[in-house]
Amino acid sequence: MTLLTHVLDATSGRPAVAVSLRLDRRTRHEWQYVGSGMTGGDGQNRNFSPDSVDLAVYQLVFDTGAYFSPAGLSGDVAIVFEVTQPHRQHHLPLPLSRSPIRPT
Repeated sequence: MTLLTHVLDATSGRPAVAVSLRLDRRTRHEWQYVGSGMTGGDGQNRNFSPDSVDLAVYQLVFDTGAYFSPAGLSGDVAIVFEVTQPHRQHHLPLPLSRSPIRPT
């Protein structure tokens, strides 16, 4: 599987550089670590190709807390997805914003 990520800082309109990411696979009772990476100068991580990918549910966790820590914000973002065709390319873009979420 090829897994492409593209992280955009929507507040500045620029790529989010040096965002750490981790891929986990869901097992019966927990998440199992598969691999990790980091976004480059263009906000993308093109070389994140885990060796072993099965038909399963995965989560890609972005360490947005470290990225936004200079702004006094914390927290991670996780995208949960299911791989049904392991030989295909998967693209998981992530736009980020510093705006607080307000209940409606």
